[in-house]
Amino acid sequence: MNKFNKLLRLMAHASSLMLILVEFICGVWICLIPIGFFIYFNVTAWQTTDATLPTIERLNQTLHATFWENIVVLVLIIAVRNFMYSAVKHSRETESE
Repeated sequence: MNKFNKLLRLMAHASSLMLILVEFICGVWICLIPIGFFIYFNVTAWQTTDATLPTIERLNQTLHATFWENIVVLVLIIAVRNFMYSAVKHSRETESE
């Protein structure tokens, strides 16, 4: 019986480690979506600026042109963070029951 209890504890630890790994991988992939939007919007705006301008001025024009898109990306990142936090909290609560 003692070996069986050890095996059950080992399986419980393995399942909790797998859950943590899956949560981490899902969190990373979900966060890449808003980051991809941010990169796409800013690279597209950068390409439309005048190439003869100094780099700082081009960067200023790029950020000015993509202001609202960057706000939307920031809101998406905050929403994803809150969703992942609540999902992890829910999975930990159901795991402890």
